[in-house]
Amino acid sequence: MEGILCRIDIRRLRNAVLKSRLDIAVKRDFIDYIDAGKENAVKSLRALIYDFLNAEKAVDESKDSGDISTWVHSVVEKLSLEIKRYSKPQIDLAMSLIAYELSLKNTDYNDLFCRFAEIYEREGGVF
Repeated sequence: MEGILCRIDIRRLRNAVLKSRLDIAVKRDFIDYIDAGKENAVKSLRALIYDFLNAEKAVDESKDSGDISTWVHSVVEKLSLEIKRYSKPQIDLAMSLIAYELSLKNTDYNDLFCRFAEIYEREGGVF
């Protein structure tokens, strides 16, 4: 019974998202995410977070930031939704997804993603 209720809730959520004023790319990413199997879940979530938070604009406005920590704080500050009130692990997760997606979209950001991952591993977080 629980699985049936979950599918009904997902269907309702899907319909609400499709009827919303969200950008078409975000709607597409959301549908891809809820339809994704386990092997594609992270890939779909990366795209959804990147587009939903309008990360491209925030990254572009933060391109002249110095070190990785300064860059992360700058991007977080400029995202379309305020995520600063979330926990540090949640912000680090969102930023890791953004940095990874960014490195896939533009190889110039591969080093940035690697630095992010190194600092996260060494210090337990970047934000």
